[in-house]
Amino acid sequence: MPFILAASALAITAYSTERSIDAARDAKRFREQQANEERKRANIQNIRGMREQIRAQRAAAAEIANASAISGTSQSSGAAGGIAGSQADLAGNIAFVGQMSEIDKRVGQAGMGVVNAQTQGQIAGAYGALSGTIFTGAGGFKPLIQ
Repeated sequence: MPFILAASALAITAYSTERSIDAARDAKRFREQQANEERKRANIQNIRGMREQIRAQRAAAAEIANASAISGTSQSSGAAGGIAGSQADLAGNIAFVGQMSEIDKRVGQAGMGVVNAQTQGQIAGAYGALSGTIFTGAGGFKPLIQ
């Protein structure tokens, strides 16, 4: 009877270990999927931010052009300088959004590295628990010493 109990316990441990490993792999896959979706969302938000910047620059340029046309200075260097300044601001803002997008990408990649390392640790722990159970079931150090 003790042999049957020990063999059953070992089989349950092996099954439990395999399920634990499968669950860790599933969790890794879902975290990767989540990170990909978050990255897509961040990209969409960055694109929206760029569009808002472009829209604001166009409105500012139109305002300058309109004001200079009303005052009769549409060909002046002040009008041209105002429009050029708004375009320079736009270029700087778009560059900033692009830099933030790249940083977001690197942060996401680093987060996935952490997730992968944690998953590998969980898998190794599950194998370690199984081997410890087998070692204990085989009598531990006693058979090795004899």
